[in-house]
Amino acid sequence: VRDLRLDWRMGAEHFEALLLDHTPDANYGNWAYRILQRPQLVAAGCPVKEHLTTVEVVAWPVVHDASLVHTLAWLPELRDLPRDYAREPWRLETVAKARIKVKPFKDSPLWFCSVNRMNWQEYNWMTGFAWTVAPAANPAAGKVGDFVLGRDYPRPMVPPLSVEVELNTLPVDHAWGDTAADERPHV
Repeated sequence: VRDLRLDWRMGAEHFEALLLDHTPDANYGNWAYRILQRPQLVAAGCPVKEHLTTVEVVAWPVVHDASLVHTLAWLPELRDLPRDYAREPWRLETVAKARIKVKPFKDSPLWFCSVNRMNWQEYNWMTGFAWTVAPAANPAAGKVGDFVLGRDYPRPMVPPLSVEVELNTLPVDHAWGDTAADERPHV
């Protein structure tokens, strides 16, 4: 909602209509909290209009769906891709552009998403940086085997970020790192 510049109340009203356990304070309060600009991105000189600002959308599955079981169950069109691309399919058509600071902090979305605030250290695998992306110059970009980004899976509506990950510090078994190192400068 924030990245698409939609009125957050549309999301809150949608949840209100569908949730069996809806409570206005939790629903509207969380929507309002989640829509605020992220101070670490603004401080890094990255205006909200230029790229995905919902860093937790990319970071959360690194640990909580580390082998892509949930992702691939719901997005079967990504199953034949290397796991690195299935996790971030936009990388098929983009290259790393600029490294920006996105260090998580207390009360940030990553802290907020942590199931148990006592396990705040679970995000130590984040280096505190992410990469903005630019279109790849390669005309074959976007295609792996029979898969074509834009045909088999939609392109992002907002230019994404690639969260920088330190593989050897991930606290779980994972399916990262199955593409060539030069194809994943952020991992």
